[in-house]
Amino acid sequence: MAASFIASMSAARMRLALRLLGLAILLAGYTGAGLAWRAQDGIDRENAILEANDVQLSNSDSRKGSRQVEQMYGKEGLLASSWMDWAGGFMRGKGLARTLIVLSSGAAIGCFIAAGRRQIKE
Repeated sequence: MAASFIASMSAARMRLALRLLGLAILLAGYTGAGLAWRAQDGIDRENAILEANDVQLSNSDSRKGSRQVEQMYGKEGLLASSWMDWAGGFMRGKGLARTLIVLSSGAAIGCFIAAGRRQIKE
């Protein structure tokens, strides 16, 4: 059903649809990134007030925690744990905002390129 609808569209309508889709993706991604960034700023301010000077290491940052992970899962488990911690930074707070900007920009650029190539083929 959708394939026949897309196939029946004229080239000009297809270019317009691709450009509008790219714009919608760009706006949604940047809006989401802005909201994630603002939310993380608020969380950072609250944490700064609450913590004052109370710094605690996470279990993965301490030698004892790293040693326990290495004993239980080996070197590969320790490496996987550090990779998961690194990748987790892209899914929270300001890292999430940066990820949203990169992904939405890439998808929108892809739509704009596809619209431009549609024009060249005519």
